[in-house]
Amino acid sequence: MQPARIVIALLLGLLAYLILCRAPAPTLVPKPTPSPNQVLLGMGRQWGVLSIRTGKPCSTLQQAAEAQAAYQARVQIQGHQNRDVRMANLYRKMPNCNEFKEVVNESWSGQDVNAAANEMYRSWQTSNGHWSAVNGRCNYYGYAMCRGLNGIWYACAIFALTR
Repeated sequence: MQPARIVIALLLGLLAYLILCRAPAPTLVPKPTPSPNQVLLGMGRQWGVLSIRTGKPCSTLQQAAEAQAAYQARVQIQGHQNRDVRMANLYRKMPNCNEFKEVVNESWSGQDVNAAANEMYRSWQTSNGHWSAVNGRCNYYGYAMCRGLNGIWYACAIFALTR
């Protein structure tokens, strides 16, 4: 992944997290250097990486993932709430895409963002359906995590294939 895309994805994620989760302003700390198949996640003062097999970050999918992660955190329930509406909006906004896949997850209470991201990733690996979305072919993706007031991180990843 090109460094500029990593920076854009990071800035979009941080901005959405600060707005949607109403977190205090982040204090930047040393961050890991992601490999070409990883996305750098910045949440507050913590950093994590998520491995992505293929695809490019997409602001439309990123916004949809951020909104769903924030919704889950707000209601403190993991799920695909309002998925039909979200998918209809994505088909309208991205007419060149013919398939969208969405996965969601939640962390254990009290985990930092890196531990939560790693645990969620491992959890997706244990489910054939989830893993086929996370590790399968995609052209674009958006991924977000938001921490609820209950100390649990909620995540949403959306992947898109073009026609």
